[in-house]
Amino acid sequence: MDRLRQHFLFLLLLLFGSQAVADDLGVLSIASGKASVSNIDGYDKSSYYRWDGVFFFTPRWGVNVFITGYEDFVPSTSPSATTTSPVTLNLDTKGLGLTHRWPLYPHFQPFIRAEFLDWQLEANAFARRVGKDRGKSLGVALGFDLPSRNALGLRAEAIRYSDISGADIDQLSVGLTIRF
Repeated sequence: MDRLRQHFLFLLLLLFGSQAVADDLGVLSIASGKASVSNIDGYDKSSYYRWDGVFFFTPRWGVNVFITGYEDFVPSTSPSATTTSPVTLNLDTKGLGLTHRWPLYPHFQPFIRAEFLDWQLEANAFARRVGKDRGKSLGVALGFDLPSRNALGLRAEAIRYSDISGADIDQLSVGLTIRF
């Protein structure tokens, strides 16, 4: 048991004693990826882009502002689709988030983010709008930044938004970051 305690304390020392100093005040990023409707069958994945800005008020905590634009979620044409609806979904979002990052090493910084999302959804069929909905939802993101020695870096993240007009949206993205 004593040896197990020594290993645990050594790992804690490595984890907390080797943290990089995150001295940047903010990060701007643009990302692109795929989004899917996870709880409603019959829609293909949609490509999307995201503009994101975060201001860090401490080395670990920051506030985000973001805008996301999606291509239409179109009905699936795969033979396994259980729905043959002609309705496409057009989603636009913007929101605020609170980010917590762990600057473990200078070139690897995992983060978690809670988001408050303002969304607008339009349903279209046969070249006409058949419905419109708007609302607010919550989301959570897990990801990591790969900063470089200069101001540029890379970001990868997975995001889940719940209850966007009854749908849950999952996103996976990769993007570029600029630190200042």
